[in-house]
Amino acid sequence: MQWVKADIGDENFMRFLWKFTDEYFAEIISDKTTLKYFTSSKYRNAVVKYVKKEQIEIFAALSNQINAICFLEKKRGDKNIFLMEFCVEKNLRGKGYGKKLYYELEKYLLDNGYKSIALTPTMDGNRIFWSKMGFCPTGKISDNGEEIYTKTIE
Repeated sequence: MQWVKADIGDENFMRFLWKFTDEYFAEIISDKTTLKYFTSSKYRNAVVKYVKKEQIEIFAALSNQINAICFLEKKRGDKNIFLMEFCVEKNLRGKGYGKKLYYELEKYLLDNGYKSIALTPTMDGNRIFWSKMGFCPTGKISDNGEEIYTKTIE
């Protein structure tokens, strides 16, 4: 499995991507109104709009199907990246895939000149995982009410 950049023009691929993210969001979002938004065409259209503006990149890790996804938010000229989503298929968790895929992603970012990664882990298990990957809490709170964690990559 390795990361490939999503082709938003590939309708088949995007259908699988949205199915994957819908299942992921249903797992992590308990508020029905919030879940409805994140599984809506409004959210999907906003993501695609930002991909077209080169402010978000979407990657998927594939074998015969999508096994993991990540959404990266970037600002033009900024060498810092925000990891919006990072999800490994449920039946592959706890087997080292997340760690392996994260390090591949980090190498890609480093090779492309990025200096740091920020994210907001939303569950205790996520906080533990990201801490093991070298991320540290900043004490700053994001728009979603979660603490921002960062890591300098070198």
